[in-house]
Amino acid sequence: MAKSDLDPFRVILGVIAQRQDSDLLLDVVSATGLCFDESLSEQDGYSHKTRVRALRSRIVSAYGALDESSALSAANAMVAALGPHGEVLREASDALRRVGWDVRDGELVIGEPDLREMFFPKGSQWDAFVVLRGVFAEASTSLTIVDPYCDEKLFPLLSTRADKPLTVRILCWQYASALAAEARAFVAQHPGWKFCVRQAKDFHDRFVIVDHASCVHIGASINGAGKTAFMISRVDDPANQVALLSAIDDSWAAATPV
Repeated sequence: MAKSDLDPFRVILGVIAQRQDSDLLLDVVSATGLCFDESLSEQDGYSHKTRVRALRSRIVSAYGALDESSALSAANAMVAALGPHGEVLREASDALRRVGWDVRDGELVIGEPDLREMFFPKGSQWDAFVVLRGVFAEASTSLTIVDPYCDEKLFPLLSTRADKPLTVRILCWQYASALAAEARAFVAQHPGWKFCVRQAKDFHDRFVIVDHASCVHIGASINGAGKTAFMISRVDDPANQVALLSAIDDSWAAATPV
């Protein structure tokens, strides 16, 4: 069975952890056969919230030691264990669909990712990287990146599609000169790509515009996405799309070329 780049076990675990119910967490994870230390100090055992916080990191660590087949088996066992908990299972199913998985007949299957609104908890750098890479992969001709703190960490996201050149506009502030130098080095190795970097302070929030049409709002700078909790969401409202694109074009026209 093919596998989505995003980890279904962590998605389900996140949904359960949000419930702040340590009994539910232990019941569901125990059904997977995963071995981890369940002992708690007096401080960690103080409440459901503290128990969930302490246990979650241990569960993730134990899960990370599994091979791919065992990891998928554990995720499927979690789905089965959530069967008696209909509301939690529905929430988990919704979250899974947003990252390319689905639950059908009680088992995980590959679905279609539906990036509309996606929450990333603290410490989810890899998941954020994969989703941002997917957003960039949607582009057929161009990307516009609005991120005051954009830096060289942008280029690994682009390198995965280096054989499909794009025209990239970057509206940034803090690291503009270093970013422009990195872009020149990238183009030297990957002919066909075109970069234009301009410097402006007009935006606080971060945005990616795909092919001058699709607008994606990013709640953290690309260089640190996932270090702290944030969200990525589509800008679907037509009026907001028009206003955003107009504001970016105005800022771009007035910005300082680098």
